[in-house]
Amino acid sequence: MKTSTVIKVTIAVVIVGLGLFIGLLYVAFQPKTTDVSEFPPYAQFIGQSLSLERDAMIAQNLKEFSYETQFLLAEEDQPLFEGVERLYKLKKGHMITLTEVKHYKNTVSGFTHSIVVGQTYIPELEGDITFEYHWGKQVIDLDPEAPLEFRFPIALWQKEALQRSYIFE
Repeated sequence: MKTSTVIKVTIAVVIVGLGLFIGLLYVAFQPKTTDVSEFPPYAQFIGQSLSLERDAMIAQNLKEFSYETQFLLAEEDQPLFEGVERLYKLKKGHMITLTEVKHYKNTVSGFTHSIVVGQTYIPELEGDITFEYHWGKQVIDLDPEAPLEFRFPIALWQKEALQRSYIFE
């Protein structure tokens, strides 16, 4: 076998091996997504027209912090990261519709984020926008076998917070 053929085969094997390794890393570190729209407490709110119980805002989130859309529904007085821009103010009584909820598990940290996706009419745009809303705090447990548990602080459409935590298997 010629030396040039051996070099070409070696280069091809190294390139294919690197491609497979990079592909495996990409798949391994992708956030894992689970649709939890049908589970309580989310199911009771999905597809419903809900009235905001407090003033809120729509902000344009940073791409790095966005899960489903660039628009973020948040408390009117919520502090925002540098670069996140307040776009629209929503008054108490403004109507929103929640369309789905997903859990995003970060494969690096292991934390799961609960992202509610919904739509609302923005008068300044004369149309609807899709937003995401972060609702639910994961209960952190040192036991790796512990089930995924969330507590839910008061949401913008609620008069009082849920009084229990929820387990997701």
